[in-house]
Amino acid sequence: MLPRSNHSVMLLLAAVLAAAVVLSDCGSNAGSSSMSSGASSASGGSGSSASTGTSGGTTPPPPPLGGFAAGIGAAGQTSSANFLIGTIVPFDPPVPTKINSDGTLTGAKVAPPAGSWHQAMSLSGAINPSGTYFYEAAAPGIYGYIIDRQTGDLTLLSSFPVATSQNFDAIAIDQLGKFVYAYGGGQIFGYTIQSGTGLLSPVAGSPFAATPSGQQQYFQPGNRLAVSQDNKHLYVAGSTGIMGFSIDNTTGALTPVAGSPFGASSGAALSLTAPSTGFLYETVPASSLPATTGIFGYSIDKSTGALTPLPGSPFGPGCAAPNLTSPANGKLLFGGRCGMYMV
Repeated sequence: MLPRSNHSVMLLLAAVLAAAVVLSDCGSNAGSSSMSSGASSASGGSGSSASTGTSGGTTPPPPPLGGFAAGIGAAGQTSSANFLIGTIVPFDPPVPTKINSDGTLTGAKVAPPAGSWHQAMSLSGAINPSGTYFYEAAAPGIYGYIIDRQTGDLTLLSSFPVATSQNFDAIAIDQLGKFVYAYGGGQIFGYTIQSGTGLLSPVAGSPFAATPSGQQQYFQPGNRLAVSQDNKHLYVAGSTGIMGFSIDNTTGALTPVAGSPFGASSGAALSLTAPSTGFLYETVPASSLPATTGIFGYSIDKSTGALTPLPGSPFGPGCAAPNLTSPANGKLLFGGRCGMYMV
């Protein structure tokens, strides 16, 4: 990310940065995302529009059903992205854009209350499977917006920001779109997404103890949370390695996976992604290991959530990628400063 004085926009590309937040239009044919199992088809531009009031936010009506996929990390894109959300830092709101058919971008609007500009410590945002709500991790607080699926405009939801006394490093949504998890201060804050409003209710027992990130830097991008594709486990990139948690799909509560943290010998974890192929990939800070160290890969025990290093790991040259992501079929892996890999 670049300082605000440069007035530069860091575009969060789903194919490059796992912190990317992109909406997909599944077109006129039925299609489903790994984050939106069984979603009905929806044509581009369908859906309700967000209110554009400039103060107090808004509580929208229940969103219509639609096949809009979410591009957060390895969240199984099934068709072309329609919208792209970027960030100017510090002290500015998200920057939404609409992706035109020729690949050019048209600016959309954002309507937070006046004077609520916040500092994004990382390029970390998440979107629910219906493509209706966008949540951003900031310093301090969590911000929630409703997305106008015709224009890409963002409008701050009522009752946001939440957890305004906490600085957050990362944020993610589970594959079913029921829960939001935000990582900050060595803890994981869990929330239930209220159906029809997008508002957040704390999960019982939240926040859950984790370890500090160990790499919190001003303007440091990084996707430090990854949810397994089967929605059973949440993984956190911390200072002692990768912490694993089992997700209670009914309550959203987290339980540490036995054997955590994993990959401790690799040093502090920096960035994670869990592609649709069912594996987990990690990078570590450049200071943790020699510059020749690349991307670490792990198999996930579907029953326990335990991680086992893949043969030949780490892969590729050293890069300390602050972001990892994988597109729809999980056959490719992209790492910032690392390049592209075939899985």
